[in-house]
Amino acid sequence: MRFWAILLAIAPLFAQSIREWPMPTPNTTPHCVVSDSKGRIWYAGIGADLIGRFDPETETFIEIEIPTPTAHPHGIAVSAGDVIWFTEQAANKIGRIDPETLEVTEYPVPTPNSAPHTPIYDNHGHIWFTQQSGNRIGRLNIATGLVEEFLIPTPNSGPYGIIADADGNAWFCSFAMGSNRIGRVDARTGEIKEYRTAGTNSGPRRPWIDSKGRIWITLNRGNGIAVFDPATEEFKEWNTPNRNGQPYGVVIDADDKVWYNEFAANHMVRFDPSTEEFTTWEFPSPRTNVRIVTVDPKGRIWYGNNRESKIGVLDPKAEAK
Repeated sequence: MRFWAILLAIAPLFAQSIREWPMPTPNTTPHCVVSDSKGRIWYAGIGADLIGRFDPETETFIEIEIPTPTAHPHGIAVSAGDVIWFTEQAANKIGRIDPETLEVTEYPVPTPNSAPHTPIYDNHGHIWFTQQSGNRIGRLNIATGLVEEFLIPTPNSGPYGIIADADGNAWFCSFAMGSNRIGRVDARTGEIKEYRTAGTNSGPRRPWIDSKGRIWITLNRGNGIAVFDPATEEFKEWNTPNRNGQPYGVVIDADDKVWYNEFAANHMVRFDPSTEEFTTWEFPSPRTNVRIVTVDPKGRIWYGNNRESKIGVLDPKAEAK
C-alpha cells in the first residue's frame, strides 16, 4: 500500500547546511560516493576514468588513475581497513585500492560484457556487485580474488543497486522495465528469491538497510520510497513530496532516518519513519544530477554533483535558512 506522509515540509530548506567543492579535473562526473571510517569521501569519476578522494579536514583532493583505459568506473564501496572497491563498467572488472599506497589491483568478471554496476561490502569478507547487462549478481572473495556469479531468475532484469544484510546476504534492486522487483541472494546457498513491488512501473533503483534489518528502496519511476520487511515479506510505500521527483540514491543514518535525493526535482530529502515526516533541502546548483548519497561518521550527508563535477555535503545539524 502507498501512503502520503502525515506532515510534509512546506518548502525546501536552503543554503547554510550545504557546501560544495569543485574537483581538480574538469568533467570528472562523479557517479557514486562513499565515506571511509576517517570521514574521507571517495568517488568514482566516470567521466575522467579516475577514482578520487576528498579530505574534508584539509579540503584537498587526491586523484588515482585506473590502469585500464576507458574503464568507466561506476560504483564504489569501502571494506574493512578502508580498502576501496569499485566497478569498471566498460572494462568488465572490479578494482581495489590500497588506502595507504593507493595501488590499484583489478579483478576480471567471468561473464563478458556484464557491465558491473554497484559494489557493496558484506562484512564477511566479500564484495557483492550487480551485473547490469549480465543479469547476474557477483561475489568477489577478498582473500582469494575469486569471483562467483549468480544468475537472476527474471530475464533481463537490469540489476542496479545492492546492499548486504547482517548475515551477509545480498539484496538488490532490478530496475529494468517490466521487472520491478527486489531480490535476495542467500549467502550460503546462492539461491535467489525475488519480490515484486506494487505498481507496473515502479522502477526500484537503490536499496539500504536500517537497524531493524528492513530494506528501504527508492522507486525511481514510481516517484516514491518503500520499505520491505523480510520477516513479513511485505512492502509499505510513500509518495515523495514532489510530483516528479524521481528518487534515486538512498542511505540510512545512525538514527534510522532515511535520506535520498530527488533526481529530477534537485532536492535532498530526509524521511523520518517514526513520524512519517519529509524534509527537503534544495541543492545550490541547478540540475545537480546526484546519483548516490553517503553518510559520514559525523552524520553528514555527502553526494557527487554529477553535472558540475563537485563534491557536496549537507550537514543537518547546521542552521538552515
